[in-house]
Amino acid sequence: MPNPAKLLLDLLDSWEVPPNRSIKHARGFSGGELQAWQRHQLAAQWIAEIESSLNSFVATDDLDQVEAWIEQLHLWYAALFEPDRAWNLKIQEGLSPLSGSPRSMLRALIPMLDTAKAVPKSGAEQIAQLLAALADARKLVNESTYLNREVERYIKQLLDEAAIVAEEVEKYGEATLRARVFEVGGAMTALAEAPGVSEEEKSKWTARAKKILTVGMWTGYNAAVTMATQGAVAALPPSES
Repeated sequence: MPNPAKLLLDLLDSWEVPPNRSIKHARGFSGGELQAWQRHQLAAQWIAEIESSLNSFVATDDLDQVEAWIEQLHLWYAALFEPDRAWNLKIQEGLSPLSGSPRSMLRALIPMLDTAKAVPKSGAEQIAQLLAALADARKLVNESTYLNREVERYIKQLLDEAAIVAEEVEKYGEATLRARVFEVGGAMTALAEAPGVSEEEKSKWTARAKKILTVGMWTGYNAAVTMATQGAVAALPPSES
C-alpha cells in the first residue's frame, strides 16, 4: 500500500504554479475537468487516511509528539484547496501550494508512517475474502423476495461501491475501504432488524453483515456495527409494509 503522505506530497509538488500561470492551469483544469477534480478527491482521501493513522498513534502511544503532525492537518487541506487565492488569476512570481514548515512536516511524516507501519494494509487474501463476502451478500439480495425495489437498489449500490474500492484499494485507500465496509454492514444489519423480518431471514442478513465486517480483522463486530448503523440506518429506504 503506497504511503499516503508521499502520495500527497508528490501531488502537491506537481501543482507548483510556474510564473505567469494560474492555479487552475497548474492543476490540469484546461480540458480535463473531471480528471482534475478526481485528483483532488484522492488527495482529500489521503489526508483523511493520514489523520486516521495519526489518531491510531495517539491511541497506542506509538509516536511521541504526534500532536505536532495533527496540527498540520488543516494546513494540508488548505494547500489542497487554497481557499484564499483566486484560481483563475495569473501569478507573476509563481507559487508552491505547500512550502516551509507544513511541507517539511509532511515530508518527515513519510518515513514515520513507513517505520511505524501505522497505515493498515489489506493483503491479496484479505481482499479476496472480502470480495467473496460481498458476492455472497449480493446473492442473498437477489434471492430475497420481500425487498422493495428502492431498498434492493440501495443495497446493491453499496455492495458494488465496496467491491470497486476493494478491487482498487491502491487507488482509493484503506480509509475509504473501511468506510464502505461499515456502510454495507450497517445497512444489512438494519435490514435484519426491520419490522416483519422472519427469524430465518434475520439470521441470514446478520450472518452476511458479520462476515463482511469481520473479514480481515479490521475491527470487532460490535464496534463496527455500532459505527455503521449510526450512518446507515437513517439513509436506508423504508421497506414496504
